Amino acid sequence: MQPGMNISGLHTTLTDAIFLLTLSLFTIAWISGKTSLSRDPIHKYLAAFLLAMAVSAAFSIMPRTGVLKLAGVGYLVCLVVLTINVVRNERMLKSAILVWITASTAAALIGAITVVLFYVDRTSPWHSIFLHHYGSLPVGNYPRIQSTFLYPAMLCNYLTAGILLILASFKLGWIKNKPTAFCLILHGIAAIFTLTPGLGGLVFAIALWVGFMIIEGKRPLYGKIAFAAGSLVFILSIAVSAFSIRPIATSPFTYDVFGVRIDPTQRLLAWRDAIETFIQHPLFGKGVGLGVANVRFQAPSGQMQILTDAHNTFLSIAGQAGILGSAAFFALMISTLRRGLISRIGEVTKVTNKPISLAMTIAFISGIAFQGMVGSFEDARHLWVLLGLIVAASRIDVPAKADR
Repeated sequence: MQPGMNISGLHTTLTDAIFLLTLSLFTIAWISGKTSLSRDPIHKYLAAFLLAMAVSAAFSIMPRTGVLKLAGVGYLVCLVVLTINVVRNERMLKSAILVWITASTAAALIGAITVVLFYVDRTSPWHSIFLHHYGSLPVGNYPRIQSTFLYPAMLCNYLTAGILLILASFKLGWIKNKPTAFCLILHGIAAIFTLTPGLGGLVFAIALWVGFMIIEGKRPLYGKIAFAAGSLVFILSIAVSAFSIRPIATSPFTYDVFGVRIDPTQRLLAWRDAIETFIQHPLFGKGVGLGVANVRFQAPSGQMQILTDAHNTFLSIAGQAGILGSAAFFALMISTLRRGLISRIGEVTKVTNKPISLAMTIAFISGIAFQGMVGSFEDARHLWVLLGLIVAASRIDVPAKADR
């Protein structure tokens, strides 16, 4: 997401230009008959979601904002369609995954360098781009990084997908031992120093992958233990993101638990506001692209913050697009998970034996659902590309075992 620029108040990145160039080249190839437009059942779910967002924009309390945001939603939908059309065979899928890992490792490397520079030279201009402020955390002698993203939570979300793709690529023999270890170490360092509740979703994703691998090795009990451990860490991360034992001056209410004062965090307050927004605009929502919360919060650093984001993917969509938008979004997500987890449509009891499909689906579940509980990631470009890759992989005969 960095470097970037603002055009008419909208943040635009270099990757946006790459997308437009790729889309233009594909369109030229299609018109000239050198390629065909691939059809897939996912298209109807994408169309339904886009239609729901269009209805929300039409009934928005600020229609102009809704129209601009609708163009952004169309962009995300096009990312999926373009990915499916470009990635049509195992060679292209492998190339796409390795390019993703390369880019993710570059972002992780920048993050690791930022951590080192924090302790070596805190006056470096490097920090103005890649180091993030403390946000809701207390000021201390530690860095909080954003690397090539605009905030740490999105970086953590992106690195989660990178880690799962590295693990699957190693299992398939696409990358060897030393590069795998190098990439995982960099990803781990960068992810830890995002210091975001999304780390619970990252741990859950890794535990889910490890659990499936253990079960594949005919040790179901240990696999279930891995699932349980990952779930426990995730639940604890939700609790930490919702409640604080540190007194907050702007708290509108507090809880008393065995004589201990518990304050709601800014996330809990944002969730409450988003639910109220949904109750006020249940059918079509407040309007796509609009803030669904209004929380004044004084962070431990002393910084006063005004939060308009729901800090929750599902509440964000519900507040903006109501029941109609939420239903379309859930249908799209369920269809995607089905394509990623089931080896063939119709065999509902058989989990896929394709490592790359399983890894991408776990990353998607973590990114959109589990990390989506503590952040609004419905507009994350990489998750929509990942959605397209999941669908593309389901149409390709990808190997189930290593080809070393």
